[in-house]
Amino acid sequence: MASTFLRTILYNKIKQAYENAESVSQISHTTVKGTFREGFLVPIIESLLPSHFGIGSGQIVDKWDRFSPQTDIIIYDKRKIPPIIEQNGLGVYFIDSVHRAIEVKSNLDTDGMHQALNLAWSLSPKNNRGLKTAKPGKLKGNKTNYPLVSCFAYKQSISDLNTALSKWNIKQNIPNVMFCLPEAGFYTYSRGSRKYQRFPGENDKIATTMIYISTFLNCIEEEAASRGDYSLFEWILT
Repeated sequence: MASTFLRTILYNKIKQAYENAESVSQISHTTVKGTFREGFLVPIIESLLPSHFGIGSGQIVDKWDRFSPQTDIIIYDKRKIPPIIEQNGLGVYFIDSVHRAIEVKSNLDTDGMHQALNLAWSLSPKNNRGLKTAKPGKLKGNKTNYPLVSCFAYKQSISDLNTALSKWNIKQNIPNVMFCLPEAGFYTYSRGSRKYQRFPGENDKIATTMIYISTFLNCIEEEAASRGDYSLFEWILT
């Protein structure tokens, strides 16, 4: 049985975040409003992570100087290579350290969905032109787990994820981006049906957000263990 105490605390934190997000809805500058709304989500995530994980915003880079698109929230492992450039939470983060990436949208539309998919594609091991880890992983065949991407939207103008997906320029090896649309539900991509499916759950947007956060952060420790050990040689000397 789940902890009633933890669920209650988390529920109240998420509720407060929604209230704060609503309080800045009158701000006309979309970038300023978006930055505030990203900031409301970060403390909730941070409170659920072990202390050796850090949170930032910016871009992800690999050894071959390939950069990801700009990313709203980046979760990285401080025990690996820390960001060599970082100021006030904005920085450049090495893919060998990054495990999660989140796009935050005030209002998700088709373009916003495609932005999240493009971010995930840039980090996908199936993308030959995408970012790659420098060190071999610890899984079978020296493989490793790559960053998981999600999109959180306070509201959405998009009516159907699958219709928007059909308009994206990639048709094969579609990355599994999780979409949390609190007013509509939590969606994950099914490789079998090649469609987005709604995760069974609550109709309450706060409860939906709880499901999203717990699912998205789950197994992050096991996935961190799949990465190669800390080393600068691959980045600086070879």
